[in-house]
Amino acid sequence: MKILFSCDHEEEYKEIFLKELEKITAEKNDNKIYYISDYIPRRSERTTIFRIIKHLYTFFPENKYLIKLYNDSLKKFYTKKLNSFNEEFDFFFTLAKEYSDEFMVTLKNKYPNIKTILYLWDSLELSPYQKNFHKNFDYIFTFDRVDAEKYNFVFRPTFYIDEFRKNLVDFKKREIDLYYIGVDREKRRIEIIEEFYKVFKERNMNLFLKLYNRTKSLEIKEEIQLKEKILYSENMKKVKNSKVILDIAYKGQKGLTLRCFEAIATETKIITNNPEIKKYDFYSLNNVFCFKNIEEIKNIPQNFFLTPYIQVDENIIEKYSIKSFLNEIFKKIN
Repeated sequence: MKILFSCDHEEEYKEIFLKELEKITAEKNDNKIYYISDYIPRRSERTTIFRIIKHLYTFFPENKYLIKLYNDSLKKFYTKKLNSFNEEFDFFFTLAKEYSDEFMVTLKNKYPNIKTILYLWDSLELSPYQKNFHKNFDYIFTFDRVDAEKYNFVFRPTFYIDEFRKNLVDFKKREIDLYYIGVDREKRRIEIIEEFYKVFKERNMNLFLKLYNRTKSLEIKEEIQLKEKILYSENMKKVKNSKVILDIAYKGQKGLTLRCFEAIATETKIITNNPEIKKYDFYSLNNVFCFKNIEEIKNIPQNFFLTPYIQVDENIIEKYSIKSFLNEIFKKIN
């Protein structure tokens, strides 16, 4: 089995997924896993000519000559990249990475028998480009139950990586009462985090509620502003040292985020505004608190932070591991 793989959040997941894919295909003959990044050249891969073309295309996106020139340059780049593998791939599997129609056509022309697999961890309502992009794939899996029913995708929740199950801290000994780290993508999210900080700081709780100020266009109070990203490994340590993590769904989002499954893996409680969590087999009133709006934050009981975490069945926890995630996907397409 030969797989061409790519993923979003590559710095966190690339090596982990490559290792897990190698494990689940280890019994297959002639097993090989390859990684492909973007179909657009990265800065270090860009020639002087490409930089000029891209610069002009950015300023004149409607110019037909520049559109063709830009697309031809891209095709030359990713065709060369595909040719460099010198393999006949059985599968192209991408985890939420977006590829152009032209790339997918080139891929299928080069490998006529390849099966293409897409996993979506964003709701289509929140990612308009993917509404058309997904049509290029043979198999589409999604974290969103509603999208699965609406578009005839296969529903499969996201996952946690194995490191989240290791070296857990006893619940009573955890130092952070409430943990959240995210990006300032919308004003509503900032307002929710600010309210959580205000309410629980007044209760003298130990908080780590931070938003990375990426856009610089939205104002964030100093106490919740994160000026530099923290490493994925550091985030993992903080989750393990937290009694409760906060999860905030985007408006219209139905699927559960990675954060929810990382909480299950680390035996951490969850506060979320996504009521869909009540439909999952790990849900319990003791471990999960759902709030509807910003006004309800002040009504979250202090006792939720004090009562011990109730263990989830090990079989349920394993169901959401990265190993089970990949095994389920490849069983359904074989």
